[in-house]
Amino acid sequence: MNLSTLASTVALILPMLAVAEPFRPASPDTVLVRLPRISYASITAPLATPVPTPANSPRAPLEAIPPDPRDAVAAARRLVLAARHEADPRLLSRARLQLHPWWRADRAPTDVLLLRAEIRQGLHEFPAALADVDRALQADPRHPGAWLLKATLHQVVGDYAAAGHACLQLARFADPLTAVTATAALRGLTETNSSAADLLARTLEQQSDAAASVRAWANTTLGEIRARLGQAGEAEANFRKALELEPNQPYTLAALADLLLVSHRAAEVLVLLRDASPESLRLRLAEARLHTAPDAAETRLAREEIGESFALSIQRGDELHLREQSRFALRLDGNAGKALQLARRNWEIQKEPADLEVLLEAARAAGDTNLARETLAWAQRFQPAVLAQLAGPSSP
Repeated sequence: MNLSTLASTVALILPMLAVAEPFRPASPDTVLVRLPRISYASITAPLATPVPTPANSPRAPLEAIPPDPRDAVAAARRLVLAARHEADPRLLSRARLQLHPWWRADRAPTDVLLLRAEIRQGLHEFPAALADVDRALQADPRHPGAWLLKATLHQVVGDYAAAGHACLQLARFADPLTAVTATAALRGLTETNSSAADLLARTLEQQSDAAASVRAWANTTLGEIRARLGQAGEAEANFRKALELEPNQPYTLAALADLLLVSHRAAEVLVLLRDASPESLRLRLAEARLHTAPDAAETRLAREEIGESFALSIQRGDELHLREQSRFALRLDGNAGKALQLARRNWEIQKEPADLEVLLEAARAAGDTNLARETLAWAQRFQPAVLAQLAGPSSP
């Protein structure tokens, strides 16, 4: 794999259902959901596998004549990248359609398996995503993108031993900045000293000619580590540098917004996220408005809109935003019991620092001392650096 392909894999990774009773509105005038604005400017490729219509495929099923996998992968990759930049899982469904002929196949080209894994990662289907990555590594044990994705997936679900092994393998096949960033991201969860941050900062300086997407990821990762160490100024500089390299990237915008919120700089969040459309960013914008103008009509409207959006997600059985739904229920809706229910379900699926934060916050607010104690014990073992940050004076 060449450097540009690995950079594309980094961009795709960073960053990406239960069945519910159908909801029937009481009136045709009921607003079901206010959909976020989507910019499709980055999606320039047509569908590699057009949906059959009477005009273009009157008799043949979709899988009767599989397209060239290279065309399907290229089209799906564009959609996954767009889904990442828009933070919109609907685009992942379109990407999945591109891979329809191979979606359930155990044997598929390596690029198809990895892209299928990235789509499943974005849909929070982590065990299935890991299975696809393992199939890809059986075919190509030296594939750096596969090892990077494997390390990321294991870290998301809290299997740090497996993530560490994947990082060791990644170091054998990837460029230095990619390998060091993945390793630092893992070490930054467990180390309360600055060794991971120092190593990543030096590598960033030495690898100034690395791909922009890799440098953006490295800066975001370094910012997160420094934020946990209480180095707010340095962390902010890293986040802003990452946004220079990849403007309007939702994950980095959310990280910077959270840093500003805990630093009591909510007014700056209003400016930072004024044009944001992803739900995760509109949630933080609503929090900022609550801090700056709690009684304003605009604040009430923002809270109502994001609340309606999350309520409909829950009715649909959509579990892609459980973390944000829990945060809304507690911080904006004042419903500790509901927040705890959502945070517990989210914790069963993924165990990233933000997931730990919402679970601890909800457990404490709901008075569930047993769960809080169990969560703290887990964090002390696996995420002591994150736990130290949450116990610090700047915690929300």
